[in-house]
Amino acid sequence: MEDRDLKLPSGFAALAGVLLGLILLVMVINLAVVRDWPWLLWLIVPGFLAWLVSLFGFIINGPNQARVVQLFGKYVGTIKDVGFFYGNPFYVRRRVSLRVRTLETGGPPRSSASRSRSTTRTARLSRFPPWWCGRW
Repeated sequence: MEDRDLKLPSGFAALAGVLLGLILLVMVINLAVVRDWPWLLWLIVPGFLAWLVSLFGFIINGPNQARVVQLFGKYVGTIKDVGFFYGNPFYVRRRVSLRVRTLETGGPPRSSASRSRSTTRTARLSRFPPWWCGRW
């Protein structure tokens, strides 16, 4: 399986569209109440459900992170860019860390007897959960 780079549109434009949809929905509700048109419920209820589902399309990707995106179990692509994006609300997004897992310092490899003096140190960066990093 090859890695596909997924490019998604900006989340800010989508946020403006979602807010515009909410304003439009409130205006239709106001029109239905003022004019006493109960038949507008056929537009209000599906419109509200579509607006609610659209909120799940926002994706925030941080530094040293990638998102593997699937749609109904089929691989769509990987988001490697940092930022705020909008995709299909039915995407399943799994976070993948791009951080280096081990860091080795020290000189060239030595015999096993001298290794016990810890001239080669290994730091495991995955020891703490992602939300802990940087909070000492």
